Amino acid sequence: MRSDVEKLIKLFKVKTFGNMKNLEMLEFEIMPHEKLLYIAPTNIKIRNKLYAKEEKFPGTLFISDLRILFRYAIRKIELREFPLLEIHSIASNGNGISGGNVSFCTKNERVDFLVSYKKEIFTMLETSLLREVEQAVKKFNNNESVYDPKKEYIVVDCPNCGALNILKKDIIRACEYCGQPQSLT
Repeated sequence: MRSDVEKLIKLFKVKTFGNMKNLEMLEFEIMPHEKLLYIAPTNIKIRNKLYAKEEKFPGTLFISDLRILFRYAIRKIELREFPLLEIHSIASNGNGISGGNVSFCTKNERVDFLVSYKKEIFTMLETSLLREVEQAVKKFNNNESVYDPKKEYIVVDCPNCGALNILKKDIIRACEYCGQPQSLT
């Protein structure tokens, strides 16, 4: 097993019983230059915004500085990939009873995945993921400061639910989580 994967398993206290094969198989999907942030077996919910269809899968998830990749096997092994550049907003929540989760939205989907029962872990993961989305956009924009109001993108905290939404400048839209209109101020 790769040393970075082993470190993340220890750092996040990931239970590998019954999941070692999935973790080992997911390693083959990691590109040599990717920096891993999180890896764990988890449950994921994907809601299609256009069709109001929700799918639930158990599988293995990894988050890197380039993408979020989820590997699951229902009838056959499948991969769902979400490039960080396609993520519009990120949030986390949890109550310690049913666990904590991290959510993100793309143009057509909202994705929720179970992380941990410890608030520190899912809020830290939300912060790390937001930072990596910012870095991915900066790299895409030739290393310019992306969230400067004079630039193309800006991050807005929703005053209603606290979710962080990444908006294109001069385009106002509702929060991906609660539906409240966002202000660019």
